[in-house]
This record gives sequence, C-alpha cells and structure tokens, in this order.
Amino acid sequence: TERMSTPDIRIALRRDVKEGNIKIENYISDFEILKKTIDELQRKLNAMDVVKKSGDTMIGDLKLDTSIALKRLTSTDGNKELISLAFSKNGTVFLEDRINSNLNVFVYSPDKKEFIVGANTNLVKKTGDTFTGTMTFGHDAYIIKAQNGTTKDWIVHHPSSSSIVFAPETGPNTGLWDWAKKIEFREDGTIKQATDTGWINLPTTGVENVPDRILKYKRSGEQISVIGSVKYLANTTVFATLPAGFRPVQSIAFPALAYGNGPTACEVTVKSDGGIFLNGVQNGNIIHIAMSFLI
Repeated sequence: TERMSTPDIRIALRRDVKEGNIKIENYISDFEILKKTIDELQRKLNAMDVVKKSGDTMIGDLKLDTSIALKRLTSTDGNKELISLAFSKNGTVFLEDRINSNLNVFVYSPDKKEFIVGANTNLVKKTGDTFTGTMTFGHDAYIIKAQNGTTKDWIVHHPSSSSIVFAPETGPNTGLWDWAKKIEFREDGTIKQATDTGWINLPTTGVENVPDRILKYKRSGEQISVIGSVKYLANTTVFATLPAGFRPVQSIAFPALAYGNGPTACEVTVKSDGGIFLNGVQNGNIIHIAMSFLI
C-alpha cells in the first residue's frame, strides 16, 4: 500500500526584502475594521438632519435670509438659468423669467398689498384691459364706482324679472340706493324711468264722464298723454287739472271733436298750471280728447 498526504498551502505576502513576509490575516482584519467604520459613518450620516443633493424630503420650513441681499430659487437646464422665485428684504416676491431678461412674470408687494402680473395673461387688469370673449356676471348686482368721492356710484341690478335696473346712490359714499330714481330696461325692449306711470284716472269738475271713456293720463319719459271723453256743460271753464310733473312749460292748444247734432271741430287747451278747458263747443256736446305733449 501507498500512503500519500496533501501538504498545507500557505500564502505569504512580501512587502519588501527588509521587512520580510506578513500574514494575509492582518489584511482581512484591517478590512473588517474599515468596513465597520464606513458602516458607522453611514449610520450617523443617515441620522443627521441634512438634505441630500441627490434628492430628499424636508418636513420643516426652508428659510432664506434676505437681510443682506435678495435670495432666489432658480431652475436650470444645466447650462443656463430658466425661472427664479425671488424674495427681497421687504417681503416682496417675484417670479422672474431668466430667459427673457429677468422679466417679472408677477410681483406681490406686502406693503401695498398688490399682486401685479407683468406677463400676458387671461386675467383682466384692474388698471384697464380688453377682453375678446363674453363677460358673464354670476351675481344679480354690481356697482359702478365714481371716479372721485364727490359724485354718486351706480348699481346695476338684475331682479327676478327679465329686466335690468340702474339706480344711483342717495348721496356720494352712502352705499344706499335711490330706487325711486331707477331706470328699468324691460325684456320687451321698452325703457321705464322712475317718473313713468301707467294710466291714471283724471278727476273732473263741471262735466259728465262718458262711461268706458273716463279721462286718463300717463307719463312715459318726458311725454304726457291724455285720453278720454266728457260731456261738456260750460265753455272755457277748467274742468280738470293735471298734477305737478305732468304739466307743459306753457299753455298748449289741441284740436278735438265735439259731437252734438253732428261732429264739430273744437279746441282743448292745457295750461302751464295743468288746468284743462275747452273752447268752441256747446253745452251738452260730447268731446273726444286725445293729446300728447312734452314737458
């Protein structure tokens, strides 16, 4: 029988001829120590309150000290700056277009409490602007302010009807509206002013009213209309008087028809004090009146 044995294999590292050989175990031990040191440093780094350049999440505030100079948060494409959000010492905030000569896209001033948009926008500017689309107001009223404090504001109101109403203030800066002086634009295309009325029966004296033809009057803007028929009893005597606000600036005569034994032309006069009388008629004639005049 033959017996063989495997000899031990040893690795010897030679540093130089002077120091001789060193064992590999020494290197392994040093590596383990170094690895532990690196792991410990990584653990401490992870525990530190810092934000990584590669990207991270902050749970607190980021504060920029602007006491000395303006500070910016700026985006870049790697070669040039694009957009900056800038903060000044007095609290003013700017959005700057770095591509277009630092154009202020918008500026907010806490001193003036103003937000100013410098770029083209779909917003309508308070200083005046032009819009090409349809402006829709969701509220049923809005106020047109006076240019100074000595004149009245106006309110534009859309009531429950299909009309729209304009009314002035009772006085400058009162915030109260004088609805008695309103102007109403109606859905049928007509305009009703505050002084406009419907038909009002006009009281008479010394004549007989004709049934279904009672004397009436109304006002539309500055026009006064009077219609009706009466049976006349006395010539040139005032038989009706229009109230103030319905009277002409001077006496006005109108032609009328008087019916007795046959039709006869006569004259109806409205005086500047509102008095109405007839001329050229006989007692008992029925006179048909239809007249309109401006005041």
